[in-house]
Amino acid sequence: MLGEKDVARAKNYLQKACTYGWNEGCEAAKAIEKAAKR
Repeated sequence: MLGEKDVARAKNYLQKACTYGWNEGCEAAKAIEKAAKR
């Protein structure tokens, strides 16, 4: 299970990936968002 800090770090990293056009990272970021809300 990921801790809060891990989730925040991963989201931050993947949002940057989104910004630079890395689609897999973008999809992963959305999946993490959904997982974090549960």
